[in-house]
Amino acid sequence: MKKLSFILFAICLTLGSCSSDDKENTQKEDLDMLDNMRNEIIQFTQVNSQVCNNPEEWGFIKIDAAGCSGNGGYILYSKKVSAATLQNKIEEYNETKGKIYTKWGIFVDYCAGTTPPTGVKCVNEKPVLSFDNIVFN
Repeated sequence: MKKLSFILFAICLTLGSCSSDDKENTQKEDLDMLDNMRNEIIQFTQVNSQVCNNPEEWGFIKIDAAGCSGNGGYILYSKKVSAATLQNKIEEYNETKGKIYTKWGIFVDYCAGTTPPTGVKCVNEKPVLSFDNIVFN
């Protein structure tokens, strides 16, 4: 009887541990989640939905600490959106990104000497970052 109780206990313990609701994400799922977060930030900025006729109606903010992309890690945003909300979304994104990169052992090369944009220009009714005399689309 004692052995039967032990066997039933072991089976229940095994089945209980196998049916855990705490599903661990795969690396692809985690990276897809980051992409979705970034896309939500870009959508919030209205950069793809608002026409640019006046560069003064646009701002830029750093989203990527590495800054190795052509835009130096900065994104554009319409000044019609809440800058505080945008900053909070970016902080949440970067915090989540840091945790995911640590979890999966992803290392990022940081580009030394990245220059912040000097302003915003309207090109073909689209806002673009200006880096002195260089304009990136």
